[in-house]
Amino acid sequence: MIQSAIRGIIPPVITPLSDRFDLDREAMERTIEHMVSAGVNGIFLLGSTGEWASLPEALRKEVVRHGTKAAGGRLPVLVNITDTSLHEVKKRAGEAADAGADLAVVAPPFYYAMTRRELESFFELAVEASPLPVLLYNAPQYTRNTIATETILSLSNHDRIVGIKDSSGNIDSLNRWIHALPDNGFSILIGPELLLSKCLSMGCQGGVCGGANLFPGLYCNLFTAYSRGEPELLEQLHMKIRRIHEELYSGSDSALSHVMGLKYLMSRRGLCHPRMAMPVYEPLSPGRKKVMDQLLEDFKAQGY
Repeated sequence: MIQSAIRGIIPPVITPLSDRFDLDREAMERTIEHMVSAGVNGIFLLGSTGEWASLPEALRKEVVRHGTKAAGGRLPVLVNITDTSLHEVKKRAGEAADAGADLAVVAPPFYYAMTRRELESFFELAVEASPLPVLLYNAPQYTRNTIATETILSLSNHDRIVGIKDSSGNIDSLNRWIHALPDNGFSILIGPELLLSKCLSMGCQGGVCGGANLFPGLYCNLFTAYSRGEPELLEQLHMKIRRIHEELYSGSDSALSHVMGLKYLMSRRGLCHPRMAMPVYEPLSPGRKKVMDQLLEDFKAQGY
């Protein structure tokens, strides 16, 4: 099952919340079923789109337990176990394994900057302690620590490190990785959706796409078009994702603008409430809601 977990479309699942800021279990079940029925290749719990950094520990555990249960063994479950403490990383790896997850996702510890060798040692210790295979997670905009090409090359030879998810958006770095990595099954998954089509064509194996919470069929169709060698269809679907980026993700200065937009339109589809984990964000303007409502209607008319 792990092989399919690191190829294709793997949505970073939103965290649906009740009016008491508990996990809305029924909404999580609906959301995961919505994605599974569209043919996604795995699900990723507690990613940035899942607002993991704003969730208390007990709620994170519940997301892992209930999300894995909702997946029901039908597709691989990836769980973010990142923390600033190596002890916590080890503990979360064990909890994810106990819940039935298939893969642990680990980013560099945030707050303190690390040298390349320090970061390699951190990952080696994290993998050694994890009962699950590990996917590296490069997100320097959040962690202050970039996983260097040399580090990836070194770690790619580890038999329990299966790939990397890159959210940096640095095409030059991706290109270096693709050309430098040996053909040993190590996978590269892309985070930024505007780069999905280009990065697949460059040699990446899939995408961790937030928009697949809302329109999973669109992203699965794009991956199929790439896999079948249909460049015209690939470009058409890429332009639809560009529209999502422009009309759903880019409506405010908040770093979580995409999550606010997703949760709003998912509420319009009856999947979840638009409630955010951190109740400090400015509400969406009526004008922005109108634009997003039109996007939803247009995409629904196209079968998404």
